[in-house]
Amino acid sequence: MLEIGIDAGPFTVRQIWFADRVAESMDYDCVHYVACPAPLRLPGFYEQHSSTLTIDLGQGLETIWNNMDRKSCRHDITRAVQEGIKTQMNVGHDEFFEMWSEFARLRGVGSNYLSVSMMRKYGLLLTAVYNGEILAGNFYLTDGHVIRAHTIASNRLASDKAKARLTSLASRLLIWQAIKYAKESKMLEFDFGGYYTGGDRRDPRYGINFFKNSFGGKLSHQYEYKKYNSILYRMAELGYKGLYSKLFAHVSPIPWTRT
Repeated sequence: MLEIGIDAGPFTVRQIWFADRVAESMDYDCVHYVACPAPLRLPGFYEQHSSTLTIDLGQGLETIWNNMDRKSCRHDITRAVQEGIKTQMNVGHDEFFEMWSEFARLRGVGSNYLSVSMMRKYGLLLTAVYNGEILAGNFYLTDGHVIRAHTIASNRLASDKAKARLTSLASRLLIWQAIKYAKESKMLEFDFGGYYTGGDRRDPRYGINFFKNSFGGKLSHQYEYKKYNSILYRMAELGYKGLYSKLFAHVSPIPWTRT
């Protein structure tokens, strides 16, 4: 279980990741359980079911490698190494944050409370570098048992075709490096950070599924819970979601229910 305290403007949010039990109650404007592997008894919370892809890290590394798609995944990882793309760990936080901010603006991705201080304190940052330039980066959260993709950004939308190709190779290499790191650290599960189960081909998550599927994970179900202790925070969040839904109507929301 990983607990993160977040300052969201004038509000405070407590995120509790990978919880298999109820954490101690604290005076936050919003308490948010994320990626719970099983249902929790949390009266008064809103509940949401979601799906993700996971890889069992109890398998041997060779087995995990062989379960990946040979053409679209293993080939690209091998090619990335041959091209001279390097990976680095927990450096370049500021550069990655700038990349993600631009990537999020172009792709219409909403806020996920990412900040440089949050990355440095709570997670693992892997970046792929070519000729001194960061092509892509993945930020992960981990509690020592589970490692989950939290934020992924890249130069894949660059107009330069050669750079876009290198960035595509780098994106797969970063996932493989994260899996190897998690295995070496005796973690139990690699989580791709969500999986779209809808059928709307316009939803950008539909295309991302192909990328995730190439790594050979299995579909898993998770639970998410939210409790609002501040009416003002709830109103602010509803206002943001309303604006977001108008700007990006092609993204299908996952419904919340009251427990």
